[in-house]
Amino acid sequence: MRSSNRISFSDHFISDPHLERSWGGVFYHPAFIEPACEVLKLEGNTAYVTCDENQIGATNLVRRNRFPFRISSLPLLFQYFGPILFDLSRNAFVLEALDEFLSNSCDFAYLSFPPDIGSLDGLTNWKIIPNVTLALKEDGLKRWGADFKDDVKNKIRKATREKVEIIESDNLPRELWKTAYGRRGMQPPISSVALSIWCEKLVGASLLRIFTARIRGEDIAFRGELIYGKFAYDWIAGSSPAFHSSGANQLLMAEIGKELSALGISTWDMVGGEIPSIADFKRSFGAVDVPYFQASRAFGIKGKAFELLRKIRHGR
Repeated sequence: MRSSNRISFSDHFISDPHLERSWGGVFYHPAFIEPACEVLKLEGNTAYVTCDENQIGATNLVRRNRFPFRISSLPLLFQYFGPILFDLSRNAFVLEALDEFLSNSCDFAYLSFPPDIGSLDGLTNWKIIPNVTLALKEDGLKRWGADFKDDVKNKIRKATREKVEIIESDNLPRELWKTAYGRRGMQPPISSVALSIWCEKLVGASLLRIFTARIRGEDIAFRGELIYGKFAYDWIAGSSPAFHSSGANQLLMAEIGKELSALGISTWDMVGGEIPSIADFKRSFGAVDVPYFQASRAFGIKGKAFELLRKIRHGR
C-alpha cells in the first residue's frame, strides 16, 4: 500500500459495481488491463483510490519504463487513462494527491480523463489539453436511425442491394486490421497478432464484441465494440478500401447501433474525435461532440529531458 496524505493507491483491485456505472470504466477493468500489459509490455494494474478507508475511485496507471525514464503515459488503444472517480465531489482532493503520488513515482505522465470527470482544479503545473470524443446518449440511441444523414441512408440501401451480410465473430479479422493502415502507408500501432491475443481475452471476459461485414463470404469491414455496464466504446475498426463504395461501413455501423439500442446502453462513446474524417463519419450517424481533457506533466530534470525528446519525436 502506498499513501499520499489521506489518499491511498492500492495495488489490489476488487471488481466494484461503481466501475460499471462510470464513463470509461472498461479501461480500468482488470480484464482489460491485464492483457494490455501482456501485449504492450506494460507494468502495473488497476488500483483503488481510497480515502479514510472508503473507495472513491480507481486508477489504471500502468507504466512503460524506458531506461532511465519512468513513464506513465496514455497507452495504445486506451481512450481514458489516469483516475476515474466514483465521488466527483472529491475530484480536486484526489487530483492533488495523484499529482503528489506521480511526482514520487514517475518522471513523466500523460493522462486522459473521462468526459464526466468535472473540474481539473487539483492539477496545478500540468499542461491541460482540450479534446473531443463523439458520443450518442440514451435518447440518441432510442432514436437510432432517425438522425442519419441522407448519404448514410443511401449507402445502407446500396449495401442491402449488394447483399452485404453482418455477422458477429469471436476473432479479430487480422488482414482488415493491417489493411486499414497499410493503404495509408502506415504500420498498425499494434501488430495484428498482439491485438488478436488481446481481443481473444476481452471476448472471453464478455467485454468485447466484434462485428464483421461480408460480401459473398469475404470479410470486408469490421468494428470492435467494448461494452461494460451501460457504456459502449467504438474501440477498433478496419476495412478494405476496395469495398468502401459498397456501403458496408455504413450498414455495419447501423446494425451495431441497432444492437446496442436493444441492450439498453446509456452512452455509446464512438471515440476518434481528433481525426476529422473519422469524426465526420460518426457525426453522419447523429453522434455529437463531447469535450474531455488530457493532461501532461514532466517531473524533475529527467522528466523535462523525456518531454523534450517526446516533442522532437512527435512534434508536440
